[in-house]
Amino acid sequence: MQKQIVLGECEVSMGCSMRAYEQQTIEEVVASAKHGNDEAMEYVLAKYKGLVRGLSRTLFLLDGDEDDLIQEGMIGLYKAVVSYDECRGAAFETFASHCINRQMYSAVKKSNRKKTGLLILIFQSIQPVIAIMNRDRTASSCWIVCRQVCIKIQRTLLLTEKKPVI
Repeated sequence: MQKQIVLGECEVSMGCSMRAYEQQTIEEVVASAKHGNDEAMEYVLAKYKGLVRGLSRTLFLLDGDEDDLIQEGMIGLYKAVVSYDECRGAAFETFASHCINRQMYSAVKKSNRKKTGLLILIFQSIQPVIAIMNRDRTASSCWIVCRQVCIKIQRTLLLTEKKPVI
């Protein structure tokens, strides 16, 4: 048996036109989407896509493009709709902004962890070369460049508080 929730003049199970959603408060539309109304969910996602785009402009996702970060933000927006509780007193837009930011920051952190792992791998790969070059300094220019790269990687790893295992 399908639930019928009445919000204003519109029944959720019957579906509403987009204009009907514009006449409702966003909290009512979110409640409708939360109870399984796909049209209401689409309306909320479309309405707040601009917010997601705006929040994504301040972040950078390593090995990804702008669309990947926007997609993460849309996932955060979806989670906001599903977990929004009007009784807690926060406006939906405020709650959604926090959820979107959290989801995008998590994606950026995950991306940075991959970068740090790659730097550790490079550092470990260069170490035997450095050891050989320390014994035989005939290729001095190559040795200097390799040593500089190794030092830069080491500094980057120290900044991220990751220690390479040598």
